Amino acid sequence: MLQRSPKLTAKIRRARRARMLKRKARYRARLRNGRRCASVEYGSAVIDLLIRLRWLTDRDATDDAKIGAAITRLIDNAAHAAQ
Repeated sequence: MLQRSPKLTAKIRRARRARMLKRKARYRARLRNGRRCASVEYGSAVIDLLIRLRWLTDRDATDDAKIGAAITRLIDNAAHAAQ
């Protein structure tokens, strides 16, 4: 069994707790703003559309965070257009 020093174990616990607190803060901010977060499946057709609409660059087509932001803008734009 791998033995870690107590200092390293405490450091790992602090880092995990800090990440957890950041996630909770983002979650609470979304709730305050009336937003939700959901997993969305998408394929190459969606990536191509986002690039054609210039909401995503070719270079960013493999960056999950940038794709997520572009999909969010696409959904928001569609929702506002439908009103």
